[in-house]
Amino acid sequence: MSDGIWAINMESITRERAEHLADMIGSIELYILQGCPTGGFLEAVLSNDLKECMARADDVSRHIVFEIVCHLYQNCPGGCWGSPRHYRDWLAMDPDDRLRLVAASKFGRDRGVLPPPPKGKEDDHTPED
Repeated sequence: MSDGIWAINMESITRERAEHLADMIGSIELYILQGCPTGGFLEAVLSNDLKECMARADDVSRHIVFEIVCHLYQNCPGGCWGSPRHYRDWLAMDPDDRLRLVAASKFGRDRGVLPPPPKGKEDDHTPED
Protein backbone atom coordinates (compact mmCIF):
# COMPACT_ATOMS: atom_id res chain seq x y z
CA MET A 1 0.00 0.00 0.00
CA SER A 2 1.37 3.38 -0.98
CA ASP A 3 1.71 6.10 1.66
CA GLY A 4 0.24 8.51 -0.92
CA ILE A 5 -3.30 7.62 0.07
CA TRP A 6 -2.41 8.50 3.65
CA ALA A 7 -1.22 12.01 2.82
CA ILE A 8 -2.99 14.85 4.60
CA ASN A 9 -4.13 17.49 2.14
CA MET A 10 -4.30 20.60 4.32
CA GLU A 11 -5.62 22.63 1.40
CA SER A 12 -8.81 20.59 1.38
CA ILE A 13 -9.88 21.43 4.95
CA THR A 14 -11.18 24.67 6.42
CA ARG A 15 -9.13 26.86 8.73
CA GLU A 16 -11.33 25.85 11.68
CA ARG A 17 -10.75 22.17 10.94
CA ALA A 18 -7.01 22.72 10.45
CA GLU A 19 -6.77 24.45 13.85
CA HIS A 20 -8.79 21.66 15.46
CA LEU A 21 -6.53 19.07 13.81
CA ALA A 22 -3.46 20.84 15.22
CA ASP A 23 -5.03 20.68 18.71
CA MET A 24 -5.79 16.96 18.27
CA ILE A 25 -2.22 16.26 17.13
CA GLY A 26 -0.93 18.13 20.18
CA SER A 27 -3.04 15.92 22.44
CA ILE A 28 -1.79 12.82 20.62
CA GLU A 29 1.81 13.94 21.12
CA LEU A 30 1.27 14.40 24.87
CA TYR A 31 -0.27 10.93 24.99
CA ILE A 32 2.68 9.42 23.12
CA LEU A 33 5.49 11.26 24.87
CA GLN A 34 4.16 11.49 28.42
CA GLY A 35 1.38 8.90 28.62
CA CYS A 36 -1.27 11.58 29.22
CA PRO A 37 -4.80 10.22 28.78
CA THR A 38 -6.72 11.74 25.90
CA GLY A 39 -10.36 12.77 25.74
CA GLY A 40 -13.00 10.23 24.82
CA PHE A 41 -12.98 11.02 21.10
CA LEU A 42 -9.22 10.53 20.71
CA GLU A 43 -9.29 7.47 22.96
CA ALA A 44 -11.81 5.93 20.55
CA VAL A 45 -9.67 6.88 17.53
CA LEU A 46 -6.52 5.49 19.15
CA SER A 47 -8.44 2.34 20.14
CA ASN A 48 -9.63 1.85 16.55
CA ASP A 49 -13.28 2.05 17.62
CA LEU A 50 -15.03 3.81 14.74
CA LYS A 51 -18.51 3.57 16.24
CA GLU A 52 -17.43 5.14 19.53
CA CYS A 53 -15.26 7.68 17.71
CA MET A 54 -18.21 8.99 15.74
CA ALA A 55 -20.48 8.93 18.80
CA ARG A 56 -17.99 11.09 20.74
CA ALA A 57 -17.00 13.43 17.90
CA ASP A 58 -18.10 17.03 17.95
CA ASP A 59 -19.18 18.83 14.78
CA VAL A 60 -15.60 19.65 13.78
CA SER A 61 -13.89 16.40 14.85
CA ARG A 62 -16.18 14.21 12.76
CA HIS A 63 -14.81 15.92 9.65
CA ILE A 64 -11.13 15.32 10.44
CA VAL A 65 -11.11 11.66 11.46
CA PHE A 66 -9.37 10.71 8.21
CA GLU A 67 -6.62 13.30 8.79
CA ILE A 68 -6.09 12.10 12.37
CA VAL A 69 -5.77 8.48 11.23
CA CYS A 70 -3.36 9.59 8.48
CA HIS A 71 -1.22 11.29 11.13
CA LEU A 72 -1.24 8.14 13.28
CA TYR A 73 -0.37 5.90 10.34
CA GLN A 74 2.46 8.10 9.08
CA ASN A 75 4.02 9.25 12.32
CA CYS A 76 3.09 7.39 15.46
CA PRO A 77 4.53 4.21 17.01
CA GLY A 78 2.29 1.27 16.16
CA GLY A 79 2.29 0.02 19.74
CA CYS A 80 0.46 3.10 21.02
CA TRP A 81 -2.67 2.84 18.87
CA GLY A 82 -4.85 0.39 16.96
CA SER A 83 -6.74 -1.36 19.74
CA PRO A 84 -8.15 -0.68 23.23
CA ARG A 85 -5.36 -2.84 24.68
CA HIS A 86 -2.66 -0.78 22.93
CA TYR A 87 -4.21 2.39 24.33
CA ARG A 88 -4.43 1.05 27.91
CA ASP A 89 -0.97 -0.53 27.81
CA TRP A 90 0.59 2.70 26.53
CA LEU A 91 -0.90 4.66 29.42
CA ALA A 92 0.25 2.05 31.95
CA MET A 93 3.76 1.68 30.49
CA ASP A 94 6.82 2.62 32.52
CA PRO A 95 7.86 6.13 31.35
CA ASP A 96 11.43 5.03 30.53
CA ASP A 97 10.15 2.07 28.48
CA ARG A 98 7.75 4.38 26.66
CA LEU A 99 10.57 6.83 25.94
CA ARG A 100 12.78 4.03 24.55
CA LEU A 101 10.00 2.97 22.16
CA VAL A 102 9.34 6.57 21.12
CA ALA A 103 13.04 7.31 20.55
CA ALA A 104 13.34 4.25 18.30
CA SER A 105 10.32 5.26 16.19
CA LYS A 106 9.96 7.68 13.28
CA PHE A 107 7.90 9.87 15.62
CA GLY A 108 10.81 10.15 18.05
CA ARG A 109 13.51 10.55 15.40
CA ASP A 110 11.56 13.37 13.72
CA ARG A 111 11.37 15.19 17.06
CA GLY A 112 14.91 14.49 18.29
CA VAL A 113 13.72 12.35 21.21
CA LEU A 114 16.61 10.59 22.93
CA PRO A 115 16.23 7.38 24.88
CA PRO A 116 16.72 7.51 28.64
CA PRO A 117 20.04 6.30 30.00
CA PRO A 118 20.17 2.57 30.79
CA LYS A 119 18.83 1.71 34.22
CA GLY A 120 21.56 1.99 36.84
CA LYS A 121 23.68 4.21 34.58
CA GLU A 122 22.13 7.56 35.52
CA ASP A 123 25.02 8.35 37.85
CA ASP A 124 28.33 6.60 37.14
CA HIS A 125 30.22 8.04 40.11
CA THR A 126 30.07 6.89 43.67
CA PRO A 127 30.03 9.38 46.53
CA GLU A 128 33.35 9.89 48.24
CA ASP A 129 33.63 9.59 52.00
